[in-house]
Amino acid sequence: MFANHVIHRFSAEENAQIFRNLRAAAAPDATLTVLDFFLDDDAEQRGIDALHAGEYLVIDGTVVYPESEVRGWLTDAGWVVRDKVALPGSPRVLVATAV
Repeated sequence: MFANHVIHRFSAEENAQIFRNLRAAAAPDATLTVLDFFLDDDAEQRGIDALHAGEYLVIDGTVVYPESEVRGWLTDAGWVVRDKVALPGSPRVLVATAV
C-alpha cells in the first residue's frame, strides 16, 4: 500500500483515520509506504524540509508534520515502522508493517 504526499494535505485527526482505514484494509504483514515531507524532532531541521513546511503553510494552509507525530498515528492504527529512507531533495519514506 502507498500513501504518497497525503499527510500534509489533511488534519492530524484525518491522518490518524486514514492510517486506521488502511490498516483495516490490509492483511497481516502487509507493507505500507508513507512518502511525504516530515519535520525532524531535532532542534535543527534539514533546510529543505523547513522550506517546504513554510511554503505549504503560506500557499494553501497545509501542514508538514513532525515525523514522531506521523509514527504515532501509524502505531496507534496498528502499523510498526520498520525503516526510514531519506530521498535526495527532501521527501522521506516511512516503511511500516501491519501487525
